[in-house]
Amino acid sequence: MGMRASLFDVLTGEFLPDHPLTGTREERHLELSIMGNLNRLFNCRQGSMSHLPEYGLPDIMTIYRDAPSSIDRLRRALKEAVRTYEPRLNRVHVEQTDVESFDMRLVFIVSAHLPSGRRVRFKTTFESQDAAQVQSLGTYA
Repeated sequence: MGMRASLFDVLTGEFLPDHPLTGTREERHLELSIMGNLNRLFNCRQGSMSHLPEYGLPDIMTIYRDAPSSIDRLRRALKEAVRTYEPRLNRVHVEQTDVESFDMRLVFIVSAHLPSGRRVRFKTTFESQDAAQVQSLGTYA
């Protein structure tokens, strides 16, 4: 099957903090590599990388300020970012699951197909003042 980690994962030696490349079962490499890439993508603000000005998401504080009308705009931005910057996923679907206005927390499920045809799902949580958190919900047929 071969290692399915990205070049970035190999160079840093980890998928995410606390998820080292070594010691991780090889069948989880692709899932963890994608999760790490989504985590970096969703925590980057558009315009912060001069060589890729569209990379990342719009300012999340603006989304909170303009909620609830801006939440669908964030959902569409998530989908477009994944489609553009995570080529290992296709048939990407993003749905909003929870809005907790008191906590200023938004939760989205990103589901897609891997090149193998298997489906994968990631839960992404945005909380005010915190980094986006991407969690794998696993792969399935």
